[in-house]
Amino acid sequence: ISFLQVNRGPDRGIHINFNSKNNLFLGNTLLVRGAGITTLDRDPYDREPGEAIPESMSGNRFEENIIICTDATNSIANYGAMTCFSLKETEQCDVEKQGLFTNNVCAMPYQGSQVIYELHRNCYPGRPAFERWYASVAEWEEARPYASGNLEAPVKADESLAPDEFIRLFYNDSDKPRTFTLPEGAYVDPRGNAVSGSVDLAPWRSIVLFKLLDQV
Repeated sequence: ISFLQVNRGPDRGIHINFNSKNNLFLGNTLLVRGAGITTLDRDPYDREPGEAIPESMSGNRFEENIIICTDATNSIANYGAMTCFSLKETEQCDVEKQGLFTNNVCAMPYQGSQVIYELHRNCYPGRPAFERWYASVAEWEEARPYASGNLEAPVKADESLAPDEFIRLFYNDSDKPRTFTLPEGAYVDPRGNAVSGSVDLAPWRSIVLFKLLDQV
């Protein structure tokens, strides 16, 4: 799937449930106040008595998505944390089988905010029921073989700065190409490339730009 979503409430951009297999999530642009992309494997208490353990989600690919989360708190809401990727496993203990996460922009544009959250259910007696893990992109990629080539936000602001002061969304909701003149200032795209003057957007395309902080 590929689409633009702007979410102004404390919820999720894209949610993938326990029975999702072999799907490609490619090139989405998500501008959210809550969690960007969340996964949720099935909990044991969801089963009827005597029901067999369901197969876990597996084989999904998350590639070249641009996820911009504008909440600086990393708080927990609606089963996930306010991070770019919020991944939850349950009794199967297999976040690593949920999929591959490659070449995404994981933009938490506030200083001190972590971008990845994983919730692990422990299947071993004597250990806590859950373990929560927050990570930067560098920490995630060092620890997890299923994550590679991902980037953090090109701009990191103090949380006192409102998102609309340095984040700009442009989208072409028409069937014809459009040119957008940028407000005064210097900008970069989510991958850190400089943009100035104007941007050209093909039909039904979008771009999020970050205003350089010395221009705010």
